[in-house]
Amino acid sequence: MPTPQEILELLSPAALTPVEADGADRAAWLVRVPGGLRQGRGAWGGVGVAIAGRAAQAAVADPERRLRSLSAQLVAPLPAGEVRATADVVRHGGAVSTVAVRIGDPAGSETYLSAVVVLGVARPKDAMVGLPPDAMAPPAALRDGFADVPPIGPGMPMAPEFLAALEIRPLAGLPYSGVAPPEATTIGWVRLVDAPAAAVDEVVLTALADAWWVAVMPLLDAPRPVATLSFAVEVAIDASTLPQQPDGTLTPLLHRGRLRAANEGYTVESRELWTADGRLATWNSQTVAVIR
Repeated sequence: MPTPQEILELLSPAALTPVEADGADRAAWLVRVPGGLRQGRGAWGGVGVAIAGRAAQAAVADPERRLRSLSAQLVAPLPAGEVRATADVVRHGGAVSTVAVRIGDPAGSETYLSAVVVLGVARPKDAMVGLPPDAMAPPAALRDGFADVPPIGPGMPMAPEFLAALEIRPLAGLPYSGVAPPEATTIGWVRLVDAPAAAVDEVVLTALADAWWVAVMPLLDAPRPVATLSFAVEVAIDASTLPQQPDGTLTPLLHRGRLRAANEGYTVESRELWTADGRLATWNSQTVAVIR
C-alpha cells in the first residue's frame, strides 16, 4: 500500500520519465502507477487526473502558468504499472496555455484518460477591482472545525484501497445509508495523512478533489459499483496559500458534494473543497454511471 509520501512522489514532476515523441509541440513521459490504489477495476481516478495535469505543466515548462482548469474523460480503468502520458500544446498564448493530454498504455494502443488542461499566469490585481474573491458562501460546517470530528475507521463496504493514505473525517453522507434524495450530500474533512503543505500544489489539489465518494452513494442502501465518466475541476486558489498546521502539514480541507441530477443510471454532481479559513479551493463536477 503506497504511503502518503509515495503518493506525493507519484504526483510530483520527478515521476515523469521523458520518452521520445513526434512533433515539435508534442511531448511524452512514462509514469509508474503503483499497486494499492485500486478504486473499483482501476487505480484512483484522481491519480490519473493529476498525472494529466503534471504532464501539461511539463509540456509548457513555465512555473508561472499554474493549473487553472482541467476537464477529463475517464474512458477506461487506469491500471497499475507503467502508463504513457502524451501532451500536445494546443495553444501557447501570452498569458494562457491550453494542453491536450492522453494517458494510455506504453505501446499507444489503449487510452485510459483524455484531458484538456488550461494553465495561466496570475493577472494584475487591478483586473479584479470590484469583484469579490468568493461568490459563494462557505459551508456552515466550517464553523465547527475538524478537530472534534473522528476519522473514518476501516471496514467501510467496498472502500477503495487508496483511502488508507487519506485522513477522512465525515460529517454527513456516509455511503449506502439509504437516505431520501434531498439528502444526497456528502460533507467532511479530507487531506493526505501528514502531507507537507509545501508539497500540495494545484495538481495535487485536483487529485484531492476526487478523494471523496460520490454523492449518489448515500442514496444507495447496499454496495453498488459506480464509475466516473467525466471530471472537470477549476482551481480557485493559489495552492501556496493553503493553511498549514504548526508542524507544516496540510490543514484538512472541507469537502462538500451535492447530487444535481439523476436519470437512466447516470448522475451529475458538484463538489467543492474549502480551506479551513473559508476560501473555495476547487470546484469540481462529475458525471457518474451507477452500475447494476
